[in-house]
Amino acid sequence: MKKIELYLPDAAATKALGAALGRLLRPGQTVLLGGELGTGKTLFTQGAAEALGVDGSKVNSPTFQLLNIYRGSEGREMGHFDLYRLERNEELEEIGFGEYCESGAVCFIEWADCFPDLMPEYHVTVRFTREGQGRRAVIEGKGAAEEAAVAALAREVAACGS
Repeated sequence: MKKIELYLPDAAATKALGAALGRLLRPGQTVLLGGELGTGKTLFTQGAAEALGVDGSKVNSPTFQLLNIYRGSEGREMGHFDLYRLERNEELEEIGFGEYCESGAVCFIEWADCFPDLMPEYHVTVRFTREGQGRRAVIEGKGAAEEAAVAALAREVAACGS
């Protein structure tokens, strides 16, 4: 599994990292987001959304809707799940989680660690923790295409000197 770890000093760096990964994602890929409340999951998703042609200012955490769907400027679809309030596997089935993840949309799933056995087999995982004034992101890919995306992200970050 390809893995990178980065320190993100502020909100702008978190959003920029999301945008960098967003540019590398292909239709049907899934990003699992983990971390405590307020560590940057939604901010990261806003950056990725902008890279997919979605107005990032319209992206918010779908805590009460459970799923927000966005269409990018080139017609690419992005789904943003927030599983924080769900308690049972059956609730995921009721909202069509599995079907949507297989629909070809790029999916971002906050609180994916609440239902690890129900997540798509191949995915990119981004885990955030607070560190000093910023946050640390650990990014891993599981699956050939996902590992390739993480490797490309690592090269892009290295080229920028971050």
